[in-house]
Order: sequence, then C-alpha cells, then structure tokens
Amino acid sequence: MKTVKKYLLNNWPWLTIGVLLTAVSVKMAHIERGYVAYGGEWLIIPLILTIAVVMNR
Repeated sequence: MKTVKKYLLNNWPWLTIGVLLTAVSVKMAHIERGYVAYGGEWLIIPLILTIAVVMNR
C-alpha cells in the first residue's frame, strides 16, 4: 500500500493530465462516432504513466 501511495504522490501531475486528456478525447470520439465505443482514447492514461516512469529513470 505504501508503494501505491508513494507512486500516486510522485505522479499526481501526470495522472491529472492523463485524466483530462482522456476526458476530452472520449468526448471528441463520441461526437465523431455518434455512439459510445472503447477505442484508443482509453490508452492515454497508461501511455502518459509509462512516459512518466521512463522519464523518471
């Protein structure tokens, strides 16, 4: 539990950016498609967290 808490505290800016970008891209995809679907826009958060981990090494 401590490692998860530490990870979240260290990466909260990246998580915030990822959540905001995901929300915007999901809305845009819904407008474009006309229906709710699960596509690549949901990979924004894992992609940003992966970039953050690589940058911190």
